[in-house]
Amino acid sequence: MNYIAFLGCAHIHTPDFVRRLRSRSDLNVKTVWDHDTERAVRYAKDLGAFVADSIDTVLQDDEIKAVIICSETNRHEELVLASVQQRKHLFVEKPLGIRADDAHRMADAIEGAKVLFQTGYFLRSRPAYRFLRDEIRKKHFGTITRIRSSKCHGGALEGWFEGDWCWMTDPSQGGFAAFGDLGTHALDLMLWLRRRIW
Repeated sequence: MNYIAFLGCAHIHTPDFVRRLRSRSDLNVKTVWDHDTERAVRYAKDLGAFVADSIDTVLQDDEIKAVIICSETNRHEELVLASVQQRKHLFVEKPLGIRADDAHRMADAIEGAKVLFQTGYFLRSRPAYRFLRDEIRKKHFGTITRIRSSKCHGGALEGWFEGDWCWMTDPSQGGFAAFGDLGTHALDLMLWLRRRIW
């Protein structure tokens, strides 16, 4: 059995990840840790997992090969750096960091540890974007001089950020609010497609 763990469950996508993981037969979430114990208990119960009393409890468990970090963005650096020291593979929700310097420190540590890493830019896997990337690679659009993109939803109007996810609107915890969570999808896609243009 392949065991993984959650380090932080604050992100708005955590419930979706939990649902998907419950349907997988090849992975087992062994432990859940969050600085908010009540939140950890809630998600551990959904996953049939143990609640870890500390980050070290998770990271020193040799059975756990990878961690999913869905904490508040301002907690990413501590969790990422501790995880790579124990050579745990990583999925880290976006954005990786609040500023360039913390993101670069994490990226350098991840690359130095040679662990598998992915962040939450799932739009790259959507068929329309993959088609677009392939057409750009084949030069079917000629010389591309600019790209315009937007990514938005009505979550704020529907009250998504008035409860469990209100931290995402606090710059000290979430960094850049909607731009950090949604706008960076557009930025990531443009950079990903750009690599196929030049």
